[in-house]
Amino acid sequence: MEGYLGNILVIYDIRKPEKPQEVSRWWMPRQNLAAGEKPSWAGKCHRLHHALRFGDKLWAGCWHAGVRVIDISNIRAPRTVGEYNYHPPFPEPSHTFMPVPFEIEGRRIALAIDEEDHAHDEREVERRRGRPHGCLWVLDVTDLAHIKPLSIYDSSGKRCRSALRCPTFTPRGPAPAAPLSARWCAWRRANHSPPGG
Repeated sequence: MEGYLGNILVIYDIRKPEKPQEVSRWWMPRQNLAAGEKPSWAGKCHRLHHALRFGDKLWAGCWHAGVRVIDISNIRAPRTVGEYNYHPPFPEPSHTFMPVPFEIEGRRIALAIDEEDHAHDEREVERRRGRPHGCLWVLDVTDLAHIKPLSIYDSSGKRCRSALRCPTFTPRGPAPAAPLSARWCAWRRANHSPPGG
């Protein structure tokens, strides 16, 4: 988007698909270069990757800026109501962020998953040796103003060699060869039994 550094969110009214009308925009602080904002990072590493809508919230993976929850109850004025950034020290960018649709032991839970960047040559493979792989994060989002990590699942290279890209889990299911299976996300309900079990 012209005037911004990296991807931002633009919401359109598509009731007339042949003439979409812009409704609103959302961006992270320091992305709006046209307004004189100055980034504190190099390149386009802080940007919206994509956002998923659940009710009146968008759950956004923001690459090396972590994750955001965006309130769209006023569609003309989206606003950030929660954020969590684990970069650094974790090197892989935040890709998908979404809430679990039920409480677990009285807590609201969300999942965030990283996308592992390509290692394009043997020198890059060697440089990355020993660093953490992309992770699946389990976050407590009960209080959106204070998102807290609960646990991290790291493939540790068992299914993902450092020279290969590791696809991410999306709401439609894991991509082929994904290091994490959807079965890992079979959550315990309040009675501690797995869904359907």
